[in-house]
Amino acid sequence: MGWSEGKAIGRAGAGRVEPLELNLKTGRAGLGVDEQRRRAREAQHLQEEQDRAKRARQAEESQQRYHAATRASHASRRSARHLRGAWRVAEQLAEQQQHQSQQQEHPGKEQEREQEARTGGGGSSALEEGGGRAGQAMEALSLLLQRLPALQDMMQQEAQAGAERGAAGRDNDEALAGAAAEAATMSATQAAATTSGDAATAAEPALQQDAQREQPRQEAEPPSLAAQLEVLLLHLRHSHCYCYFCGTAYDGPDDMDAHCPGLTEDEH
Repeated sequence: MGWSEGKAIGRAGAGRVEPLELNLKTGRAGLGVDEQRRRAREAQHLQEEQDRAKRARQAEESQQRYHAATRASHASRRSARHLRGAWRVAEQLAEQQQHQSQQQEHPGKEQEREQEARTGGGGSSALEEGGGRAGQAMEALSLLLQRLPALQDMMQQEAQAGAERGAAGRDNDEALAGAAAEAATMSATQAAATTSGDAATAAEPALQQDAQREQPRQEAEPPSLAAQLEVLLLHLRHSHCYCYFCGTAYDGPDDMDAHCPGLTEDEH
């Protein structure tokens, strides 16, 4: 009937095993105050744990958004590069196809045109005929270009950049010439204040041109680069049996299906 250490109390042995804990009260606070403080400390610890988990979750989400934006930017630049390169290939293939068709239809026209060019003769009809076919090929490319607004923007930007570089070279030459003339004028009339004022006035147009060239231009971002690249890649495959990423012109659709891994860069 007695209690043995390590065994439960009770006749059936279903009571508690550990003895009651003795908690000595050493402070002068009332009963239940220590329990309230303990619960407050536990609530504070729980809140701190929740705050740490929330900050960690926010940091992870921010990192995921950064990686997603980086991948999207890299994919956009890669698609733009492939779009421009595929268009150059399409132009070259169209020119080759047109040249081959001209040779097959009129095998002697090339020699006749060379002889007429050396002799300074006519030959306008042959040139017009070849030009008409070349116009049809370029018309097909222009129709395809209308479906590629991003490529149009890139070509326009390249043209503007070339024009600006040419204008900058001309402006530099004009500025150097103006500076030399101004230095000669200043040295000749150094004592005259009016002459220096006129030289400064003469330099103002060049400064205004420089300010106008430095004005920023707002350009719209072309949408759906990946979709436009897919349209151009499909054109190369269907019209020329050419895979841009393989860099190979196949003998036909069956040969391309047998040896080309697929349409996209990831499949290669």
